[in-house]
This record gives sequence, C-alpha cells and structure tokens, in this order.
Amino acid sequence: MNFMKKTVLFFLIAFLLNLTSYAQTIISSTGNGGFESATTFAGNGWTVANDGGGGERNEWEIGNPTGVGATGSRAAFISRNSTDYDYNNNRNSVSHIYRNVTIPAGVSQVTLSFNWKASGEAADRLSIFLVPTTTTPVGGTQLTTGQIGSNLYGQSTYQNFSINLPCSVIGTTQRLVFSWRNNNNGSGTNPPAAIDNISLVATTTASCPLGTGATVVASLPYSSGAGTTAGAVNDITPTNVSAICGSTAYYDGEDQVWQFTPATSGIVTMTLTSTGTNTALMLYQGCPTSNCSFTGTGTCITQTQSATGNKSMCANLTAGQTYYLVLDSDPSPNNNAYTNLTISAPVAATCSLGTGVTNVASLPYSSGAGTTAGAVDDITSSNVSQVCGSTSYYEGEDRVWVFTPTTSGQITIDLISTGTWTGLMLYDGCPVSSCGGAATGICVAQTQSSTGNKSMCADVVTGRTYYLIMDSFPSPANNPFTNLTISAPVVTASTTCTLSGTYTMSSIAHSPDVLTSADLSGFTDDVFYPGGVVATGFDFCLNGNQYQDFLISANGYIIFAPPGGTSCGSSVTNLPTGINAAAGNFSDYSISADIPNTTDAPRNAILGTWHDIDPSVTTNGANPTIRYQTFGTAPNRRFVVSWESIPMFSSSCEGDRSLDYTGQIKMFETTNNIEVHITRKRLCASWNSGNAIVGLHNYNGTEALVPTNRNALSTDWTATNEAYRFTFNATTCTTCTPLPLNLMYFNGEWNKQNLEVDLKWSFKDQKDVEMYILEHSTDEINFKKIAQIPVTNTNLYAYTHKQPIKGRNFYRIQKIIKNKKPEYSHQITVINPIVESWQIENIYPNPTNTFNTKLKINSLEKQEMTLKVVNLQGIEQFSQKRILEKGQNTLEVDLKRVAKGTYLLVINTVTQIETRRIVIE
Repeated sequence: MNFMKKTVLFFLIAFLLNLTSYAQTIISSTGNGGFESATTFAGNGWTVANDGGGGERNEWEIGNPTGVGATGSRAAFISRNSTDYDYNNNRNSVSHIYRNVTIPAGVSQVTLSFNWKASGEAADRLSIFLVPTTTTPVGGTQLTTGQIGSNLYGQSTYQNFSINLPCSVIGTTQRLVFSWRNNNNGSGTNPPAAIDNISLVATTTASCPLGTGATVVASLPYSSGAGTTAGAVNDITPTNVSAICGSTAYYDGEDQVWQFTPATSGIVTMTLTSTGTNTALMLYQGCPTSNCSFTGTGTCITQTQSATGNKSMCANLTAGQTYYLVLDSDPSPNNNAYTNLTISAPVAATCSLGTGVTNVASLPYSSGAGTTAGAVDDITSSNVSQVCGSTSYYEGEDRVWVFTPTTSGQITIDLISTGTWTGLMLYDGCPVSSCGGAATGICVAQTQSSTGNKSMCADVVTGRTYYLIMDSFPSPANNPFTNLTISAPVVTASTTCTLSGTYTMSSIAHSPDVLTSADLSGFTDDVFYPGGVVATGFDFCLNGNQYQDFLISANGYIIFAPPGGTSCGSSVTNLPTGINAAAGNFSDYSISADIPNTTDAPRNAILGTWHDIDPSVTTNGANPTIRYQTFGTAPNRRFVVSWESIPMFSSSCEGDRSLDYTGQIKMFETTNNIEVHITRKRLCASWNSGNAIVGLHNYNGTEALVPTNRNALSTDWTATNEAYRFTFNATTCTTCTPLPLNLMYFNGEWNKQNLEVDLKWSFKDQKDVEMYILEHSTDEINFKKIAQIPVTNTNLYAYTHKQPIKGRNFYRIQKIIKNKKPEYSHQITVINPIVESWQIENIYPNPTNTFNTKLKINSLEKQEMTLKVVNLQGIEQFSQKRILEKGQNTLEVDLKRVAKGTYLLVINTVTQIETRRIVIE
C-alpha cells in the first residue's frame, strides 16, 4: 500500500471514529444488573444494608418467587419473610442495596436505566440515590441527600426508568443506592418494590445524542412500516431537550427519533398511524438533545399532541437543513405501537384559501347572486398574512375572488347585499399559505361597516394576482349578496410603472456635495418642513409621475404628493394614516415593519435614511443643519437635500456627538436618477429598536427598493461613507409627461374636521391667462362650475368645496386664455368617506381599564343621537341623549356604572343606527 493510500485510510478511520458513538457498560442489565451473575447480592457485586431487627422485616432479597416476574432467573425484591414477594405495611422499614460505580473520564453521557414495579403508596416507595463513597447506607435509616429522579410507587407491573446522570460525576467513583422505605400506617398496598435489568452505560459521541430508537432517513419520501416505542427508552426528556415543543407531559414515555435532511425546500407532511393513546409528534430543526460534550441547539418547528394515537402535521422545510422528528407519549402508556410513520417529499407551498373560492377569468366581472353560507371561516385574523382593517371582520364564513388584471390602473369593487357587518378586503398576493408556507399578501384596500352594501377602489398592476375576500362579523356568520362586481382597470399614468421595472439599484462611491446654502429655520422634532413645499426648479420624474416639489421630513426623507388622478380613498394618501403629508404636520418616527407595507411607512417617498433623529437639539455641542441647494445648469441640474450632524432622538443618545447623522438625497434633472449618500449613520439601540430604512417606497405601499440589509427589521445597521444610485430607465417607464396646462401640482384632500374638500394648485406659466374655472362632477362625465378664480401673482391657488357629495367627487380646472379656446386639466378624485348622515371614526381606548372611553364621530349635520350600553344578553345598562355638531365630534362616555366585561355600544339617530363592541377590563 503506497503512502497516499495509507494517508487516505488514516483520515477515513479518524473521520469514522469521530462520528461513531462508543458505549462502555458499567453495570450490565443481563449480568450483574440483572442479578444473573450469581445467586447472591454479593456475587453480583451489590452490598445489602437491610432494616434488620425481629419480626417481618421488609428487606431486600434476590430470586424469582411468585409475582416477581424476573426477566431471567433472578431479580431484587422486597420481602417480609425472606421468601415471599410482599411486605408488612404496619412496620417502619428502610432497606438498601448499593454498589460503587466508576465513571470513566472523557465520556459524553452516563445513562442509568432499570425496570421496576411497586404499588405501595407515597410513603411506601422505591428511591434511587447517587452519593459519595464516603456515605455508607445503614438499614433503618433513610438517606437525605443525593436522590436522583422521583420516588417510585403506584405501579403493579414493570415500568422502565431511565435518567442521564449529572455531568459532574464523569471521571469519579460514586455509590449507587436503591432504597425501599415504608411506614407503619397500614395503608400501602402490595406488591412492594422489585427491580431488574439495571443498566449503567457511559457513551462517548461527537454527534447528536439521540439514544436508542434513532433512525437516519436516507431520502424522502419515507415509510417506516410497523414498529413500537417499547424498548426505545425515554432518552428525550423535558430536562435535556433544547426547547419544549408543546406540552412537557408528552416527553415522559419511551421515544423514537427520525433524522432527515430534505434535498429540496417545501411543505413536508408527517403522518403517524397508531392504535395507541396519548401520542405526540414533535419536529425540531437541529439536534434537540444535549449531553456532557455536545450542546443541542434544535428549535421547535411544529408539533401535534393529543389523547389519540393517529397524528398528522406539516411544516415548511428548507433544503440542506437537518430535522429531527420525535415520537413520544404521556407516561401512561409508557410506549405505543404504530402501523406506519410516513414523511413525504417536499412539495411547493400553495395558496390555501379553503372553500368558497372563485377564479375570475377576466375583468370586468359580475358574480350574480350568492352567499357566504357554507363557505366556512377559512381565512381568520390569525392565519392571514396581514390584517386588512379590523380583526372583527375575519370571523364569519368567507368567499374569495382571485383575479390577475391584464392592464394596470384603478379598479372599482361594488358589493350589493342586504346583509350586515360585511367587509371587503383586497390583497396583492396570497393572504393565506398552506402549512407554514410564507404568505406574502399585502393589504391593498378594505371597506368594513355594519351595513351590507360596499364600494371601494384600488390601484392594481398588470400580471399580479389579487385576492378579494368577503367576510363578516361572527354574528351574522354569513351574508347573502345580490351581486359583486369588479371593474376593468382604468389605466392611469401613475400606476403603469413599477419600481423594479423603472429603476436599477447599485452601490456607488460616496461623494456628497458641499452645500453653502442657509439652514432651513423652523424645524422641530418629527415634523415636515414648516416653511412649505420645496421646489426643485425643474421637472423630476418619480416612478412614472412628474413632480416639481416635495416636502422634507425632519426624520431623514423626502415625500411627494400622491400621484394625480389616482386618489382612490385612503389607499393612496402618502401617509399610512389615511391623510397626506403637509408642511408643519407630524412626520412619524415609529418604524415597526420592513417596506413595502401599507400600514407603517411614508409612501411616494425617498428614504435616505428614515429613522428618528431630532434637529431641534442644540445642547452639548450639537449643531444640526437641514438645507437644500441646486447644482449645475439646465438641462443637467441636480437638486440636493442635506441633513448634517443631526442628533439621534432620545435622552440616552442625543448628547453623544459621535452618533449624529449626516446624509444627502440627490435628484438629477433629465436622467431622473436618484442618489443617497450616507456619511455617518449610527445606532441608538435603546430607542425605536434602532430601526432605520434606506430606499424607495412606491405610492401605495405595495413595492419598495431597498439595499441589502438596509431595511428596518433585517438587522441593526450602521454606515460610514456609503452611497446608492437608483438609475431611471426611460425606456420601460414612458409616462413622465408634464402635467396638463403646465400645472406644477393639482391636489385635493378630504377635510374630516369640517367635512369639506380642500383643493390646491399652481402653474409654471400664467402667460395670457384671464381666469380659472373650477369644475365638479359626480360621475366623471358631467362637470359643473363651482368657482371662478381670478389670476394672482403668487401663483398659489386654494379653494374649499363645502358641499361635496357622499362617496367620489371629481374635479378639474378650466384655463381661460386670451384669444384661445379654453383648456382643461386632468381630473382628480377625492373621497367623502361618510356615506350616511354620520360615521364613527374611532372608539378609544377599547378595551379600556379606566371605565372611560371616547367616541369620535363625523356628522354631516347637527342632530340628536341616543347612546346606549347593553350587555351581550341585550339588557340595557344605561342610556343618554347627546348632540352631534356638524363636523368632527369627540364624545366622552363614562362607564363607571358598568361592571367589567364585554358590551355593545348602540348609537342611533332618526336615520341611522350603529353598534360597536366595547370591552371594560
């Protein structure tokens, strides 16, 4: 054999030695531990310390008289007369057998196991001790230290006891003691203790210590065939498992383990067929057990535990990861037989919508009459990817319509129903995935109320799959409907471009501009620049929409108005609170989710970096500066917004100048490229979880571009001298044309305080303009004049429409030009959300623990209302009259006269009645 072959063989042997478990038997279950080596205790290496004295003594004997049932020829048992297997329960007795055991050094685990039985009672029992060799048991005297395991009694048939000894005994010699103790109260029952098949084994292993009953599965799918956990020993216990998976009660039987590593990722189903009882399946990723030289780090993936034998469960598993499937049980029965255990091959996760699903072939769509009755409550607030609106509207039986639009644009969804407490929730992507698969659905829009009829609109993108859910309160559990319609998308410039299709993101060299402009005055903590919108001085295209101005946030980002012509309720406001950003208004600091999201982050925004910083801090040497400046000449200008040396927010961080943030956002004329340059971004981990985000977030919160590891929850990150470019692709996004009439902007917003519509606009050029006429429509076809606006030199126009209709209001501007035909702007849409005479906006706090709550209501007119609180049995607790003023009302409700519990708050006027649940804690 040549040298190379010898070397390879040497390393192969070393490798195999490293993976193999070696067992050293200290006490043999078939020899001295089964009392088979001789007919006496001494001949088997045991010392007896019996109670002694006269009469019926209850002492240890060796043999196999009637009732003992030794596996071989002999077992150890308690006898009152040296012959029979029974004891005198009217006499105090303490008897021991013991021997010294030497535990080898360097082993990984030492396991003691034996079979035992003893009826007795709590005071008549078998106990096991491990004590120093200096401790000599004495008959008639109980040991007080060193007990391992619990007292054993109450079993008239043999049970298996197994325990891993403490790691501290490795490399030492100890004294192993079996003690029988009984009192003289006469209440204990025969038979007394009998022990057999004592085994003490030391093992050495560098692998996962699974003990007996372990199977390595070569490949999936797998089928075990018939088997049993009997004889597999209770190796995996609540005390040595890495993590409890379910209840600790299901770790007390003998167990088997199947180890497998899937070659592909996907959903794996595990099924146990068994006539046994109290079985459990627990699945771990990583080794679930530890010993004295190996630490298991397995995490619980899923489990199923119950009083029956048959079990089935599934999990979403990852290729290349090693999993451990544990079959265990309650201690009674100690083991279970099974016909088969199967593990499927991984399959792809599916969108698990349950019953009541309709696949819509094309838009527009009309359902015709139907009902949610019989469709089952498949989609709940606990299994949905993201709650859309209130969790209360996920508790009835539900229907789902699935559609994939072939064009981008706005769709309108209308439900005609005589039912009550209905909700429509629209998701972009699957809202519920099968068996732990990642459900990625994002809430796009929702409408929920106590009535049946519903209407909402949403912006959709071609090629994406949407899921429309109709659900309800649990009472009524289902609702009929006359029709549900989904319109074809109305194509608008603002929704045809996606971030991923428009921009290429790359890391670039850090090269911030040096600004010489003045600091912007008026910034305080968490506000948009009070000085108003900031104009770029040139047209800038953001994701397919033309802009000339934006707002600067104190918290490190800039935000643009919602795209013109796409105002579809609150879903396209540029803040997730349902309103639009405004100069001097609150700019949120709280970051609780990655982008994209529709519930937490600013939209139509460039985040660079969005985190909680405070430009109002000027103490401890702080010198914060926020400013902007234009560089270059047309048509190649760049507009730069700069945050310089801005302190972190929070008392623990704001005084540390090494944590101050410095960064810039650059926007480029003609190319429409965007750059983010971060000079210094540090971490204030004690506040807001240290969260921060860099990137682009689209107009409705359904898409984002974020550099690697720069999202909120991915990691707590810092940065020094890094930069990113978002390169605009004009060939894939061609909708960036100037606004009609040379408009700089034309925006409308619902004023919920005054129940009016506030309109604002401005022009780049007013040459030869004589006046502007503002027009309003209820159907997008027939427009009527509502105002005639003279030209002003300020070029800043505003108008309040005091009588908007319920639902959608459409507006356009007619430009009257000298000696020319009138020209018209594009249309904008503003939603009046109050479709009845009044609307509940909020009840807070709810639940309440102060016996006080506030009711916020928007009313179209002054009117009287009655407020009642009734319990769930319909019994009125109290009633009072209140006056609703036109506009927004905040009413305080005193609940001190009502006991803790769940109630219904009933509000009614002449034309309307609404009911809400409130909880008093």
